[in-house]
Amino acid sequence: MKYKLLDILSCPNCKNFPLKIHVIRQEKKEFKGEFQPCTSYCSYLNQKPPKNKKENCRECLNTEIIDAIIYCEKCGKWFPVEDAIPIMQPDHYRSKEEDQEFLRKHADKIPENLKEKLAIKTEQP
Repeated sequence: MKYKLLDILSCPNCKNFPLKIHVIRQEKKEFKGEFQPCTSYCSYLNQKPPKNKKENCRECLNTEIIDAIIYCEKCGKWFPVEDAIPIMQPDHYRSKEEDQEFLRKHADKIPENLKEKLAIKTEQP
């Protein structure tokens, strides 16, 4: 997943924009295509897109997010990114067991303040 995707995503629960991201694992991969800078929000810099700063865009597009948590600061919902795929399903389609497995797998890489903010509890098996 690219940071740029967050320029167009809003919370499926409350429609808030922009969403935030806590990256757990990322890799550098050369992006060879044409690109357009973000227009509404730059999640790579966590701010409105800077004007005429395309060097950040190239660095951003060369970064592939592998594992992360996408979250909404308004309603507190969170969504995992696993193997570069954001899983942003409504609650009634989500698997509590899969969410808990994701949290157990990455528990040491999620800051305590983020766990508290999102009311994330890592349940033990």
